[in-house]
Amino acid sequence: MPVAVLAPHDALRAPAAARVGLLDVCSTGAAEENHYLKWKEGDMWALLIAGELSDLPAAREIAAARLVLPVTRGHAKAPTKLGVVLPKAPFEKDKAYDFKNFSEMVATGVVPKQPTEAEYKPAKDFTVDVTRAVKMIAAGDTKFHGFAIREVPDRSVDDGWTTRLDLPRAAPVQLELDVYDKR
Repeated sequence: MPVAVLAPHDALRAPAAARVGLLDVCSTGAAEENHYLKWKEGDMWALLIAGELSDLPAAREIAAARLVLPVTRGHAKAPTKLGVVLPKAPFEKDKAYDFKNFSEMVATGVVPKQPTEAEYKPAKDFTVDVTRAVKMIAAGDTKFHGFAIREVPDRSVDDGWTTRLDLPRAAPVQLELDVYDKR
């Protein structure tokens, strides 16, 4: 069941009372609308997903949580490993954000090699399991300042290629939540 729809660059109220927006940031601190993820020395871009999550069930009631990321173009020669981190401090749209404020990796996922050079039309959704992070937030063990998604160079996944993922300008990122039945 989708709990929150995370909309690009706009605040909104979703079913689980999540208000969010997307912001691309570079390791140099630039905040721009570039709509891609890349992690190469001197050219590092991450996607910040801001907002607040409220009305989450108790941590013990959460069976699974997934972040659904729409992708318009993957890498045609290799899969791409994604990492999800939790920003340690709040951030604002169009303001610089220091990557030193990223937590350790809380989740990883792999976007498979794209079969052709053509874009996915419409965008293709890929999921990253963020159950551990959402349970920590629900239990109050960590403060939620949003999610950050970045690429993770991993030769066992990307065969040494510098990969990049393109994201659509308007497609929302979703947080899906599975809860245990209370019978």
